[in-house]
Amino acid sequence: MSRVLLLLLQATWKYLAVALALLLAMAFLDLGRDALGEAQRRREALAALDAGDAAAQRDLEAARAEALATRSQRGALQDRLLAESRSTLSGQDGAVRSALALKEQALAAAERERQEVERRVLGAAQGAVTHAQEARRRACAEAGYVGCNLAKLALYLRHKELDDARAGAQATLDAVARRTASLRGEVGGLEGQLERLQQAWADPLDDRQRDLLARADAAVRGAEASESAIERALEATRQEAEGLRAARGPADRILETWNAKRAQILAAALGILLLPLALRSFWYFGLMGLAERGRSIQLVPPDADGAATADPPEPRLTLTVQPGDVLRVRSGFVTRREGTPDTELVFGGWSHPFSSLASGLVTLDRFRPTDTPWHVTLGDDEPDTQLLVLRLDQHPGFVVHPAHVVAILGQPRVLRRWRLGHLHAWMTFQFRYLLFEGSGAVVLAGLGHLEGESVQGNAAGVASARVLGFDGRLAYRTARTRPFFPYLVGNRPLTEDLFDGEHLFVSGKVDPAGARKDPLQRLLSLVFGALEKALGVG
Repeated sequence: MSRVLLLLLQATWKYLAVALALLLAMAFLDLGRDALGEAQRRREALAALDAGDAAAQRDLEAARAEALATRSQRGALQDRLLAESRSTLSGQDGAVRSALALKEQALAAAERERQEVERRVLGAAQGAVTHAQEARRRACAEAGYVGCNLAKLALYLRHKELDDARAGAQATLDAVARRTASLRGEVGGLEGQLERLQQAWADPLDDRQRDLLARADAAVRGAEASESAIERALEATRQEAEGLRAARGPADRILETWNAKRAQILAAALGILLLPLALRSFWYFGLMGLAERGRSIQLVPPDADGAATADPPEPRLTLTVQPGDVLRVRSGFVTRREGTPDTELVFGGWSHPFSSLASGLVTLDRFRPTDTPWHVTLGDDEPDTQLLVLRLDQHPGFVVHPAHVVAILGQPRVLRRWRLGHLHAWMTFQFRYLLFEGSGAVVLAGLGHLEGESVQGNAAGVASARVLGFDGRLAYRTARTRPFFPYLVGNRPLTEDLFDGEHLFVSGKVDPAGARKDPLQRLLSLVFGALEKALGVG
C-alpha cells in the first residue's frame, strides 16, 4: 500500500505542487484584497473624519468669532450704558452744582445784606445816640437847666429813633435770617444730592440697563459653551483619526500611493507598454532603414575556388572514419560507435578557447582509427532534432555558428573574421564570424526543416535566427522584415539575412525553448546570447 501511495505521489507531485501554489496564490490574493478593502474603508473613514474635522474647525472658528463678537457687543453695550448713565449723572451733577453755586451766592448776598443793615441802620442810630449823649452832657454842664432838658429830650428822641431803627433792622435781619436758613437748607439738600450723585457714579446703571447686561452675559456664556463643545468634538475627531492613522499598514501606503500618483502610474504603465512599440518602430524605420543602404559584408573573395555540398537532413546518421582521419563529436550525440575514442578538451586546441567553451565544443569524443574504418552513429534524444552533413572540398571559408556544430570530420581549419565597421554587423550584433576552411565535413543540428539551399543569383531572404551557416563567398547583408505590423507586435524578428551570389547557405527551424524559460533564464540567455552572437558562436 505504501508503495502504491509512493508511486501515486511521484506521479502527481507536480500537480499537487501546482495546486498548492494556486491555493497559496488565492489565499494571498484574498488576504491582499481584504487588506486593500480594509485600507479603503480606513481611507474613507479618514476622509470622512478629515471632512468632519474641517467642518468642525470652520464651526469652531465661527463660534470663536461669534463669542468674540458677543463679548465685544456686551462690552460695547456696557460702555454705552455707562456712558449714557454717567452723561445723565454728569448733567444732574452740573445742574446741582450750578444750583448750589447760586444758593451759596444768595447766602453771601444775605450775609452782606445783614452786615449792611447792621452797619448802616444800627451804626447810624447808635452814632446819633452817642452824639445826643455828648450834646446832653455839654448842655447840662454849660447851658443850664433848659438846655440840659432840651438835650435830654433830644437824647430821648435819639434813643427812640435808635429803638425804632433797631426794631426795623431786627425785622429786616429776621427776614434775612429766615432767608439765610432757607438757603442753608437748600444748600444742604443740594450737597446731599451732590453726594448721592458722586456715590452713584461708581455704579450708575439702573435695573433696565442691568437686565440688558444680564442678557448680554447669557449670550456670551452660550457662545463660550458652544465653542467649548465644538473644541471637545474636534479633539475627539482628531483622536479617532490618529487611531486610524496608527492602524495603517502596507496596504494603506499602496492605496495612498495609487490615489496620489494614479496618473503617473498609469502614464508609466502606458509608457512601459508603448516603449517596446516605440523602440521597435525606431529600430525598424530608423536604424534598419539606414543599415539597408550600407554595403554588404564580404568575408571571402567571391571568385575563390572550393566546393560545399549539403546532404539531406536525417534524424540519425552514420559516419565512416577512415584510418588516419579524425572525427570529433559532442559526447551527447554519440548513440552507437566502433572503436575507443579519447577526449579532446577544446576543439582546435587553445587558439580559440572562448568560442569553443561558449558553443559547447569541449570534452569532445575524438575518434582516430589506425587500422580499419570506424562507424559512428549520431543522434539526439530530442525527437525533432535533425542532422545535416556539410561537406567541404578545399573550401575558402564557410561561416558556421559553432552552437549548431555536432561533429567535425577531417581537419578543417577555423578562421576568424571581424566586421566592426559594418552596419549590418551592428544590426544583428554579430561582429566576429567563424569560418571552416579546407576539406572535411561538418555535422550541423537543427530542430527541423534543416536544408542547404543555393542562392542561384537571386538575393535570398531568410529570418536571421534560422540561419545556421552560409558560404563566405556570398555577399551578406541584413534587411527589414516585411510587413511591419507582425514585427511590431512581436510575431517576427526585426532582421532578415540576405545573400547575393551562387553559393550555399544552411537554414533550419528556430529553437522555441527560450519561450519556456523563466524571467531570470530569459535575462541570462539574453545577455549570454548577445555575447555569443557578437562573437559569432551563437
